[in-house]
Amino acid sequence: KADKQKLTKRSKLMLVVAILLPILDLLLTNHNHFKFRQMAVYNNIVVNTPINHPDLTNWLPYSEKCVKKYNNSHTGELP
Repeated sequence: KADKQKLTKRSKLMLVVAILLPILDLLLTNHNHFKFRQMAVYNNIVVNTPINHPDLTNWLPYSEKCVKKYNNSHTGELP
């Protein structure tokens, strides 16, 4: 019976830690790292990338193609 109680206490402790860790992360760390830089503008659509992202200059043609394809398939849905 002592082993079952230890497992139960351990399980409860692990559950409390699992709940507290994300809360502590939100409270104690700075989450202002969500800053973006403008990568390009296609048809008045701004394409941004996170500042901490690697350089995506080589992907610009693919981004343009993606935005154009999206605009063509979603005509009338954009503001």
